[in-house]
Amino acid sequence: MNKLLFIPFLSSLLFFTACDKIDAPYGVATDSPSPSDTEVVMRKVLIEDFTGQTCGNCPRAAESLTQIHELYGDKIVAMAIHAGFFAEPAGSHYPNDYRTPEGNELDTYFGNSAAGLPNGLINRKEFDGQSIVQHTAWSSKATELVALPIEAFMWITPTYSAASRSLSVSVKTRFYQNIEEGVSLVMYVTEDSIVSSQKDYNLPDPSLIESYTHRHMLRGSINGAWGAALSPASTFSSGEELINTGTITIPETWNSDHLSVVAVLYRTATKEVIQAEDQKIY
Repeated sequence: MNKLLFIPFLSSLLFFTACDKIDAPYGVATDSPSPSDTEVVMRKVLIEDFTGQTCGNCPRAAESLTQIHELYGDKIVAMAIHAGFFAEPAGSHYPNDYRTPEGNELDTYFGNSAAGLPNGLINRKEFDGQSIVQHTAWSSKATELVALPIEAFMWITPTYSAASRSLSVSVKTRFYQNIEEGVSLVMYVTEDSIVSSQKDYNLPDPSLIESYTHRHMLRGSINGAWGAALSPASTFSSGEELINTGTITIPETWNSDHLSVVAVLYRTATKEVIQAEDQKIY
């Protein structure tokens, strides 16, 4: 079963997504990207750090995320989302605008910047009725979630053409538990090691780091802020495999040497993340 869906995106980006459902006995389809199924299958947790270049406390959240990543390694998928007032360009020291339509949409939905940065989301899950988590609690929440049984795993296969700056992505999803509800898949693009200004209140006035290294920054998406629902939309069986593909043209302002694809599989109704995966394009 093939389905092709075109969605308008940023003026410089081109996107499509396709989904191939593999029937029983759930072998790898002939058009599979042939990912290494020998990779260790594990539960992974998405931590989204909502931040901004003029947020003087935000470097502490970035440090917390680095520590968690060092502790759990590949079990943590990180994404820094610049959003809200503190992400706005400000004078000669902070001329860059790292906000994105996708990040703005996520920020509006979850209310992170309105709650006061820094803060974040851990698998977009609600803890005690609240999805926004302060960075001092990220480690304990991540510890709780990485211990849960795996429900699905994803393999990302990127193909990048430096000549055309076209990035094609294939994501293979395999379910390890039955899921009887709608599931969606979104494919983001992040960039690492962006050197730019950052305010840091741990420094004396003017509290400015001119050459701060911004990590895993959300740059855009291959299929919008929320991606697209997988088909079928209501029931997925253990052992079932799906393949989704998409294409994006990388803007000249993005450094292709530092780009990664972040795939997020989540429950459509609640937005809670089932599994996340990241893969450098090179």
